[in-house]
Amino acid sequence: MRARTGEGQAVEVPMFETLAQTILGDHLNGEAFVPAIDGPGYSRLLNVYRKPFRTVDGSIAVTPYNDKQFRSFFAAIGREAEFDRDERINSHAARAGNYDVAYALLADILATRSTREWLALCAAHEIPCQHVNTIDDLLADPHLRDVGFFQEVEHPTEGRIRQMRPAARWSTADISIRRLPPRVGEHSVEVLKEAGFPQDDIDRMIASGATLQADAAKISTPAAVAVN
Repeated sequence: MRARTGEGQAVEVPMFETLAQTILGDHLNGEAFVPAIDGPGYSRLLNVYRKPFRTVDGSIAVTPYNDKQFRSFFAAIGREAEFDRDERINSHAARAGNYDVAYALLADILATRSTREWLALCAAHEIPCQHVNTIDDLLADPHLRDVGFFQEVEHPTEGRIRQMRPAARWSTADISIRRLPPRVGEHSVEVLKEAGFPQDDIDRMIASGATLQADAAKISTPAAVAVN
């Protein structure tokens, strides 16, 4: 707007209302009508089987959405006739009332092959799918390694630690990590002083245990972090 009119504007993003709008976009359901024609909640998303599926050697997210994708999936595993006969799942309208049946069947089928096999089959038939990473997978991910996402540094009191750089990239702003993780209580006095508390009050808080100030000799340095 400023580029067009020369005037800017303030933008307020209230967290609660934003999250409520995001969630209810899927889950308002029958409450979208006045009076309501059904309760809230999108049954497809709330289905107990709507989650990563176990395979022989890991987990996979698979989401055949339309009739073409469902039929292609069952045809690829040689069970198209079974799919067509099952009136609970053989059309979009039927599945809308039987998501528990459809996803329970997918769970049973996907548990019979490896993740790699299912990824190849789904990709060949244009069925949305993705390998589900474990935490260990993320720590060893080649892309995260190549972009330097994980950084190892020496902490003066904790030894060598691993931390994550900010994921966002800015064209001019420096958002790199410039200080090490603080010790418990490292900034207590500093923050209280900035808040306007007199030194006597701060001393009483420390003496009573209401706050804690880390040993100055063991405080981590705020200097630029050297990344290895």
